[in-house]
Amino acid sequence: MPNDLYVQIPSIKKILKSMGLFVFSINGIEADDIIGTISKLLENQDMMQLVSNNVNIIHVSSYQRFDPNAVYLKYQVFPHMISDYLALTGDTSDNIPGAPGIDILLNLKKSYF
Repeated sequence: MPNDLYVQIPSIKKILKSMGLFVFSINGIEADDIIGTISKLLENQDMMQLVSNNVNIIHVSSYQRFDPNAVYLKYQVFPHMISDYLALTGDTSDNIPGAPGIDILLNLKKSYF
């Protein structure tokens, strides 16, 4: 990396942190390699269970931000319960069929509440 770019890195990190963004870096490793590795490790994980007051998810296509309240509004369960919810209702991305009859119960709940 040219030195005139290298000397800008501390300032960029400071600006990003002041914007409330988390900065993750590894000395000697390029950002695209870090992003690629993390993406591969996490591509089959359900991220909604990671949402907290400090961690939000942004949906790739809709750009909707999910904080704990948004997760609850969408799924009617809190983030720490997403794994159980998907185990019961099914998760096509992980080829989990769900428990028989759960879809009927969920539809009844929606129609009565």
